[in-house]
Amino acid sequence: MKFHNFILIIVVILFISGCKQSEDNDEKLIDDNLTESNINKTDKQSDGLILFTGDFLYFDNAAVLNTGQTVYGVVVNEKIRQLDSLVQPFKSDPTDMISVGIRGKLIPKAENVEGWDYSIEVEEIVNVYPDEKAEAIVN
Repeated sequence: MKFHNFILIIVVILFISGCKQSEDNDEKLIDDNLTESNINKTDKQSDGLILFTGDFLYFDNAAVLNTGQTVYGVVVNEKIRQLDSLVQPFKSDPTDMISVGIRGKLIPKAENVEGWDYSIEVEEIVNVYPDEKAEAIVN
């Protein structure tokens, strides 16, 4: 009977320690999955800003960003005017879209308001990509 209890205690200890190792592995997998699923977030995770890349257009005091999956309205502020001055040399037509990387806050559209479902309030200009062959201009 003592031998049987001893074996039972060993099995329980091994089971508990195996579960602990499994939890550690699960946490690592969850962290890896979160990193992979949130590839649009920047390294500065604690500031709440999201990295957006896409084609930017500022025309007639209105701005949009086309990411290829979604088109966002862009809140016109000083950063947008600065971004517009950076992309102007690469435009051959006022309505040309230039590829950019920006960081900002995603703002949902208020009810009963016309416009894009989401807008971006830009807080940082990351890159301007004049064309696919050129190197990025880092600001």
